[in-house]
Amino acid sequence: MNWQGSKQYDAINFSEVAPSHRESVMMAIEQCLQGILQDLRDNKPPSLAYTNRRDWKNVRYTMEIGLQLTIDATKSVCSLASSKSVPKFAAMMKILSIIYQLVQKDTYCTKRDIYYQDVNLFGSQKLVDDCLDNLSCMLQWPRWDLHVMATSKGCIAGNLQFTDVDGSVVDCASTNTVQ
Repeated sequence: MNWQGSKQYDAINFSEVAPSHRESVMMAIEQCLQGILQDLRDNKPPSLAYTNRRDWKNVRYTMEIGLQLTIDATKSVCSLASSKSVPKFAAMMKILSIIYQLVQKDTYCTKRDIYYQDVNLFGSQKLVDDCLDNLSCMLQWPRWDLHVMATSKGCIAGNLQFTDVDGSVVDCASTNTVQ
């Protein structure tokens, strides 16, 4: 189903069209927000529930995949019912909004970019990192599908060219290597 609630169909084959990754991510965020709206309609404090990644009982190991969360994993809840979790709830909602815009516009940013969008709200990079990990688990999409990238130290861009040891000329103003 798309965000308007109607199914999309292939006009030639009259078969249902599977949503793209971007549409699926946006639908997952919209479903999360619908849950919050339902809490408000039911006069309950809004909350976000996500898998507790810190509990080893929630993880299993397989040779094929490695570590993965179990199906019956326990959840952690961030709710407006507790004054202690209000800042985290606000941060998670802000990051959800940023992710939705990124996916909608098909643009990307780094975790650090998100932090600098509202330093006063987030307070620390660690809070942004934790919220992103929790939202990724909650939405069941990896961070890169949420259009958020980690950045490595030492990235370089701009008006600079250098010749690598193998003779390749690297132009830092371009994403292509010139030879």
